Amino acid sequence: MRLPDAGVPVLARFRYDRADPFGVTLVLTPAGHPPVVWHLSRELLSSGLRVFSGIGAVRAWPSPGQGAEGQLRLRLGPSEAYALFEIDRAGLRRWLERTYASVPRETEAQGVDWDALTTRLLSEP
Repeated sequence: MRLPDAGVPVLARFRYDRADPFGVTLVLTPAGHPPVVWHLSRELLSSGLRVFSGIGAVRAWPSPGQGAEGQLRLRLGPSEAYALFEIDRAGLRRWLERTYASVPRETEAQGVDWDALTTRLLSEP
């Protein structure tokens, strides 16, 4: 992953946890800086491989570029101050396919402990 205008390399790691079946964690580590963590929708990334997706601070869309399938552009942050990343679409698609092999699409809710989630949400300020 890279910042297209600034040309600054950023180490990016996507993580998927069956305990949070709807989400994906993206850990961005710019050189010389502490990691920044974003929590994204798995469906947003999947949809963004094909069409413009997302609202608010997270948006994704396909774009021509290097690689057999081009790039996925991922915009993080509000419209006034955001970072724009380019991700290899083929690599992201393969990674997402592995997450869907682990927890198939439309079965995500079956793995959620709704009682524990409700308790956690109600206990947070």
